Amino acid sequence: TILDESPGAKFGYAAFKDTGDNFVYSLRQSLTTDKTAWLDSINNLNPSGGGDFPEAQWDGIACATDISYCKDGSKYSDADCGFTTGTPSKKVLVVTTDATFSNQADIKNDLTSTTAALQGAGVTLIGLKASGAGSELNSLATATGGTVLPLSSDGSNVGEAILEGLGNLPTTVTHQENCPDGLAVTFDVADQTVTSGEDAVFEETIQVNDPALAGTTVECGVEFFDNGASIGSQDISITVPLSLDASPDSAVNPLCSSHTLEAALLSGTVPVPGAMVTFVVTSGPNTGVAGNGVSDDDGLVSFTYSPLTTGPASLGTDTIAVCSRGVCENVLKTWDLEVDASPDTATNELGSDTSHTVSALVKSDNTGLENAEVNFSIISGPNTGETSDQNTDESGEASFSYSTEVSCDKLGTDQIEVCSCGICEIVEKTWEDTTPPVASCEPGVNPAGEEPKADNQDGFFTVSGSDDVKDVTQVELVDMGSGESFGFFDIGTQIKYVQAPGAPVKIKKGSGEVDWKLTGNGDLKVVVEDCAGNTSEASCLVPPKPSLRR
Repeated sequence: TILDESPGAKFGYAAFKDTGDNFVYSLRQSLTTDKTAWLDSINNLNPSGGGDFPEAQWDGIACATDISYCKDGSKYSDADCGFTTGTPSKKVLVVTTDATFSNQADIKNDLTSTTAALQGAGVTLIGLKASGAGSELNSLATATGGTVLPLSSDGSNVGEAILEGLGNLPTTVTHQENCPDGLAVTFDVADQTVTSGEDAVFEETIQVNDPALAGTTVECGVEFFDNGASIGSQDISITVPLSLDASPDSAVNPLCSSHTLEAALLSGTVPVPGAMVTFVVTSGPNTGVAGNGVSDDDGLVSFTYSPLTTGPASLGTDTIAVCSRGVCENVLKTWDLEVDASPDTATNELGSDTSHTVSALVKSDNTGLENAEVNFSIISGPNTGETSDQNTDESGEASFSYSTEVSCDKLGTDQIEVCSCGICEIVEKTWEDTTPPVASCEPGVNPAGEEPKADNQDGFFTVSGSDDVKDVTQVELVDMGSGESFGFFDIGTQIKYVQAPGAPVKIKKGSGEVDWKLTGNGDLKVVVEDCAGNTSEASCLVPPKPSLRR
């Protein structure tokens, strides 16, 4: 039924007769949704009059459509059926008659004016012709896009004929899109005209014109109209595709450098600008480091970060989550650095070799690292405090050379710490003295300052000693016969030594050029000891003192 298809449909009813009857046009029920009131008006119908055969259909139709086409007078109601204006709807006037249309002089309207009334109100006429009706209904139906159907002789098919007539009416289906900026819904045609009851088929195209919508869900609506009246709507929800490519997928960087990531956003093959991208280190030595940026016109955004600290704690692999609008990709970053110092250990004879060179090779990803800062520092040992800062060459190598003084306090082991970006290695350098000193006992002068005879039978000597490291200032003199020490004497001391076996060991001041006179039981021994504990000896050989006989 009509109400099944259009629950808001309105119905009205008007009657017409001829100019000689008690009325020409009578409105019995204006358009209403009240079904009962409309049926009551139909049930109160009492056909009468007519006079001659033609009737006043021209005026009846025109007046029912638009009251302004009516004549004034008691034979005319003062209102039309009440077709709505300004509101999209399908307006249909169903006219049933079994007579021709009267063209008497007292009839106001004719084919032209009646057609104008119908077309002006946007009303489609459906004619139901019983036997005896003329062709006028056909003309009006053709002019308004309507149809004419026959009635049975008893009128029993009126209802069926009305429904058939409505079903045969052409209807124009249009559409109206309500979509946000960046999303377009278009159709192959603006409208489709079909016979009522048939499907209107449209080819619909949905297109995203704004790449910035990638990764979001966009909602859009389309409303469809039948001759201007809404007949339904379409709800569209589209998740615009978004792809994210973070690069590099993995990389190895040396400590004390920075790393740059780049994210490329695409929707299909189109770059996505204006999208927020976050970069978060989710695991690894730099967990918690984060940043963000907005993609440029090429859909690109970059992020650069450096390790939080230096040293071993910063070595390892970071996992970095790169995300935009719920789309994420993980990439890896390995922070790496090796410091190889050489030689691990070395020993120098302090008295003959006073310089040392430490070399460092700084590597990242098993490749020498150019221009890396390297600090060499002696952290313990006789040369503590010496430092040097160097930069590696193109092979990743740097070196540190230092020299030490030749003195007893420089004996020992230096610990040399070699560091780059907090990664350190310790090597050792030992300074030793294994060369014994030199002791000497050379012929000296007598008290008068004269050189002794070649065999030095009188026992005049100059005692002395030397060492590569120690500044020897004294020597020890020992009686080789008794083993007693005469004590320590300055280098260059002039002595007179007498060997008297069995006699008391004694020492006394000398005279003239002789500093001391020593008497011992055996030959004299000169002993020198250096600061490393090395010793050497020299003998002062003299003949024993001759015994006197009486």
